[in-house]
Amino acid sequence: MDRDGNNVPQGQHTSPEVAAPTVDTPYRVPAGGPEPSWTTTARPPAAIVGAAPLDEAAIPTSLAVVETALRRASDFRDLQRSYDRLLSAYFGLRRRVAGFQHDLNSVAHFASPFVQFVQHKYSVQADRLRQSQQQCAELRGALQERLDNANELFDLRSHLAYREHVHADAIASFEETIDDLNRCLAAASAARAQPTSGTHPQLQARLNAALAAHEAAVRDLDDAL
Repeated sequence: MDRDGNNVPQGQHTSPEVAAPTVDTPYRVPAGGPEPSWTTTARPPAAIVGAAPLDEAAIPTSLAVVETALRRASDFRDLQRSYDRLLSAYFGLRRRVAGFQHDLNSVAHFASPFVQFVQHKYSVQADRLRQSQQQCAELRGALQERLDNANELFDLRSHLAYREHVHADAIASFEETIDDLNRCLAAASAARAQPTSGTHPQLQARLNAALAAHEAAVRDLDDAL
């Protein structure tokens, strides 16, 4: 009797380790193992009895399915090859980038002292430039102030020239008046033997007033200068 409780004739037994392969349970060989072979002690697979008749109408459909599968398999292989090429190119680019990065780091390491020197010089020159710009702004302010003073001085000179012209006209008028009064006074002095009452004192008063006005005009001119 076996493990399932069936009667087994004497001299026959079923090995629990080796089972005969059937149609529903395919025999699998481990990867890397030897090709399967049948020995005299193992039973061959039972023949399929009573198979379904071949459907000829389904053959074109099956062929189309097979062709589609083959075409897809071919496309998949092409995609796989393209992927392998792209992957190889990607790793090649990564190696090139790593080489460039190494070269760049080396150059940066050797150029670091020079960069620091240039940065220091740039900072010094930038400070000098800011100082020069500040001085230039101050000089521009002073120049504008000088220009304003020059304009004011020009206006004062123009006003002074006008005042001098006015005073010159006034002095000339006063001098003419004084000359007229002197002539009148001389004529009055010459005719003193027969003076008209009140004529000489009146002329003297006019002369004194003209002299006072002349002195005032001279003082104003001196103050203006």
